[in-house]
Amino acid sequence: MKLKSKKLIEFFGTDEPNDRRKRVKGLLGILEISDPDFSKPETIELFSEIRELQKFYMQDESKALGVKLRIGDIKSKKDLETILENLDSHGIKYLELKGNFDGADFSKLSNFEDLVFLIVKPDHKFWANKIALPPNLAEFELGDNIKFENEGLKNKSIYSRKIINNVTELSLEELDKEEYNHIEIDLAKEGEKRVTVTNYIYSPEEYKAILSELHNLTDDIPKDLPQDQKVMAIYERISSNIEYDYPAVYPENEEEEEYSKKEINNSGSLKNGLLYGKAVCAGYAEIMRNACLMVGLEAECADGFLDRKEKGGWHRWTKVKIDGEWYNFDPCWDHDQYKEGKPPEYAFERDIDRENNNFSKITGPKCDTVHKSREGFFSKIKNFINKFRRKDKILALPEATESKVNEQESQANEVKSWDLSNWGIDKEQFMVESAESIKKHNEEIVQKKETKDIETEER
Repeated sequence: MKLKSKKLIEFFGTDEPNDRRKRVKGLLGILEISDPDFSKPETIELFSEIRELQKFYMQDESKALGVKLRIGDIKSKKDLETILENLDSHGIKYLELKGNFDGADFSKLSNFEDLVFLIVKPDHKFWANKIALPPNLAEFELGDNIKFENEGLKNKSIYSRKIINNVTELSLEELDKEEYNHIEIDLAKEGEKRVTVTNYIYSPEEYKAILSELHNLTDDIPKDLPQDQKVMAIYERISSNIEYDYPAVYPENEEEEEYSKKEINNSGSLKNGLLYGKAVCAGYAEIMRNACLMVGLEAECADGFLDRKEKGGWHRWTKVKIDGEWYNFDPCWDHDQYKEGKPPEYAFERDIDRENNNFSKITGPKCDTVHKSREGFFSKIKNFINKFRRKDKILALPEATESKVNEQESQANEVKSWDLSNWGIDKEQFMVESAESIKKHNEEIVQKKETKDIETEER
């Protein structure tokens, strides 16, 4: 066989890779192809010769060697599908694909019987119509965080992941029609870069349960209700029904350390807050963002850096657009307020209000408008909120009778999936420490105010 492609001649160091030693030497390495453009004759020639090589190496003693390819800078799903069409399905042992190929059909991969290693590296967001895995595949990597090996591949004959921005983009009806292995919710906008986690992955079963709870949370809110009352109905339900997951963020022993490693991401997503009644700041914010979108309000998650010695760092809350203006809502911080029977403090805030609480580097739309009824707003809608107050951590429909509510509470107690004792955490101790933390936080606020007053007097 005589090679014509410059790329292959350079790779093998010869235009006649018939010598067994040169052939082995060449195929120990990985042939790298960047930015394949099938409108160019050299690309067509290259892939044509790769097909010939595949046939050549399938002969006799060379069969075991196979071809190893790394193809990068793929520009679109069409380019990827063209590449797969132009490769012979035999003789390739290792295949690495990198680029932008959202929505591509990978079903042709099932014909690659000799493929042992498959690596797919998308540039950013990625979902596939279908990834049909070859029968002899030993290892499959997708992106940086999903890897299947040997036994784990047996039940992954078809792999696909759907990426959405929020739950309004994927209904239960659509989910039932498609065979998705994972649903990924990426709250970041296209091209937006953040220092904090923005994407969370759920199984179809988890997604169905989460969407069901979000419907329970929002379905009874009247569509014609004023926007500020819609927001506060959602805000009160989330803040008062979901406990802050202290062990996930501030573990104090080995058991809690293990719990934190396992659950910190789940408590920052929709999962633990809606299904088990506990979350960290990102979880509160993400639940509120999706709930607001479900009732027709624009909402985004915002990040800010909290500058203080103890328990400082990055924090997340929700920004909601009401009657044309954006406002900050922090359901995590107001959990303590509702718990103590006090009105919320961190709703309808401006960015300057957040900055006065020692936040900097605030992301998201600007919030610089004072809400027209902020001064007396919370007492004004107190009766309205009480109409929608839930007795069973979000699970009961508002029209449920007292007996039905008691029955659901009884069932929830039997399952106890949200009970801290299941994680080896003493519930009474947890509540005492939580109360002490709240007290300490309030003392810090008083101390800061006193310090500020002294500084003002000195000026």
